[in-house]
Amino acid sequence: MISPTDIGHFAAVELTRPHAGPEVIEITGPADYTPEDIAAAFGLDTQLLTHPIEAVEPTFLSFGFSPNMAALYREMIEGINNGHVANTGTPKRGTVTAQAALRRS
Repeated sequence: MISPTDIGHFAAVELTRPHAGPEVIEITGPADYTPEDIAAAFGLDTQLLTHPIEAVEPTFLSFGFSPNMAALYREMIEGINNGHVANTGTPKRGTVTAQAALRRS
């Protein structure tokens, strides 16, 4: 997770420097947060509950998502859970913590 402030900083830096061609710049926050970390940043004491992957599409459809978007969310979640969606290198890390980002909002 990364704060909007850090995204803006990285965008400004990259838009104002010369580039030799297309490149991928991976960015992330100053730490790797768990769902419990984010709940704690909100002042909540929670426990992560998982559900079967088969529940993703019906759940997102119940939120009003289109069938295509619900399927894409399932694909993304599966990719994260099985390690297919991950940083390919060493990402540039921001400086704004989750707690600080929430205080700003």
